[in-house]
Amino acid sequence: MKEQDRNAYNSRVLEGAERNAWNIKLTTIYLDHLKSKQEKPSEQDKPHLDDYIIKKGGK
Repeated sequence: MKEQDRNAYNSRVLEGAERNAWNIKLTTIYLDHLKSKQEKPSEQDKPHLDDYIIKKGGK
């Protein structure tokens, strides 16, 4: 009976470890996604052609 208990315990530990590994992997993918979204400038951050012309014309 002790052998069965040990095997059941080890099985639960391995299942928990697999869940943790998947959670880490999914979290990493999500954080990479957020980082890539953050690196792209939004429409508001992009310089507009009018701003460029005004700045160049002021020289």
